Amino acid sequence: MSKENAIAEINTKRRLKKEKAFQTIVKNRMSHGGILAAGAGFLKHGESGKGVLSRWYPTTLAKRLRAIHLVRDKLRFEHGDAFRVLERYKDDEDIVFFFDPPYTAGGKKAGNRLYTHFEYSVN
Repeated sequence: MSKENAIAEINTKRRLKKEKAFQTIVKNRMSHGGILAAGAGFLKHGESGKGVLSRWYPTTLAKRLRAIHLVRDKLRFEHGDAFRVLERYKDDEDIVFFFDPPYTAGGKKAGNRLYTHFEYSVN
């Protein structure tokens, strides 16, 4: 992986869902802090001066994807208000949550800076 290869991959028009998913992984790994929002920059020096290679480790990434594949039938994604989801499942001890963007003290400000689609309003 190189910065040039990553840029070429990200800028190539893809049609298939799995090709677009790969582009998203590349962009996430090559972007500073994994931020995908417009204006997020590419890694410059990376960790220990390794540049883009400090966040591109294909063996580990493949292992993570295989692990997700094993539990794919147990995963559910919801686009909505995290607090309403928590309320709905608050008594279910078998549920684990991951909310993204995170609800932080900086909330809206942080979400606006880090994410393209950071806000969801419920009518």
